[in-house]
Amino acid sequence: MNRAAAALRVAQPSHRQAVRNLEKDLRTKLFHRVGRYLAPAPAGEALVGPARQILRDVDATWCASSGTWSVAGSTSMGD
Repeated sequence: MNRAAAALRVAQPSHRQAVRNLEKDLRTKLFHRVGRYLAPAPAGEALVGPARQILRDVDATWCASSGTWSVAGSTSMGD
């Protein structure tokens, strides 16, 4: 969570709450919380591919319209 929050340039508690809210909205756990560590839950693993595709699509759209920005390669989960 700390590295993800830093990469997103948001406070770690805000990031943690956003993940919890997403889990609540989806009505499933995306991560197994083991002490201070997170491991992807099956639902979280299943969302990695579609989420990466969304980022690639957003990046392609943004680049086509402005010629700048790249976010598609800046996230990882379980890598």
